[in-house]
Amino acid sequence: MEFEEQGFSNRVRVNSEGNNVHVLTGNDLLNILTGDDFVAAQLLAGVGFAPQLLARLAGDQTAIDRLLASTGSTIDQTGRQGYARLVRSPGHIAGALAMMANWDLEALARDLPRLETRLLLLAGANDLTVPPGQAVRVSRLVRGAALDLLPGLGHLAHEEQPALVADRITAFARDLGLNPASAAF
Repeated sequence: MEFEEQGFSNRVRVNSEGNNVHVLTGNDLLNILTGDDFVAAQLLAGVGFAPQLLARLAGDQTAIDRLLASTGSTIDQTGRQGYARLVRSPGHIAGALAMMANWDLEALARDLPRLETRLLLLAGANDLTVPPGQAVRVSRLVRGAALDLLPGLGHLAHEEQPALVADRITAFARDLGLNPASAAF
């Protein structure tokens, strides 16, 4: 028996003993790496060999290219090589899985209206990982939030157009009366 649960692409099969068995497909692995499948990330975060397996599966450049395409971003060869190193690192995969497995998005959404700090949301209009509509939703939850949709950019907007992103952040800081040029980085 197969079914979709909560809109995720996971497949759950029930074996003859009535036990649920979680079956991951190739698309599930891609969704995990792009942050789209929190249920599978929670499952894999507790499996000791999962980071090594996922890193090994990312050994194929085609997998890296598909992963990056799934972000809606276009980055240069140097950027692609950097992402290949990250996704092929079991330590990085373990950290990403642990981070996703511990997200509590319901609590975040509940708490956002109480945020008193000024907030700038930069969202790539072509972001396929976190759809721009999510930034719109957050901007409506946070009083005084500024939303800047970046046309033609995806999830990795900061890598596609780093100067543009830095300029937007600098302008926001200046509007708040801060002097970003004097900040120690």
